[in-house]
Amino acid sequence: MKFSRRDALLWLTGGCLAGSGMACLGPIAGYVWGPGRALAAGGSATGPWPVGTTDDLPVGSGRVVETPRGPAIIVRTGEDEVTALGAVCPHLGCLVRWKEATGEVICPCHAARFDTDGKVLGGPATSGLPRLEARIEDDEISCSWPSGDGAASGGS
Repeated sequence: MKFSRRDALLWLTGGCLAGSGMACLGPIAGYVWGPGRALAAGGSATGPWPVGTTDDLPVGSGRVVETPRGPAIIVRTGEDEVTALGAVCPHLGCLVRWKEATGEVICPCHAARFDTDGKVLGGPATSGLPRLEARIEDDEISCSWPSGDGAASGGS
């Protein structure tokens, strides 16, 4: 059997389409079955998940961590106190940051500002950040989304 130029183009086109389809299926599968990975690993869909140690997060500092339910910002407010909030700004979906100098959570996209309870302090955001449960046990910091839909709001 002779392999023609037309056959080569058909194979190449089919390979490109198959590769594109596979590239699209990964993110879709992650969205649909993402929380199930925590369950398969023996965890729960709401947590708690370990997000660091007290050595990683000195008092007064904060950082964004990834959880199976989405990004969270963890802020160490005291020696034995930690606060966790959803890290996606409700205005346009940008990832927020901790601004240590002012003690606020800020959105770098449009300057929305939030306190450590997730309430809006200023900027274009009209609703607060969802509050997560967070705790320190044996120098380990863990957080979990509230039961239910995980979209409890910090208010406005």
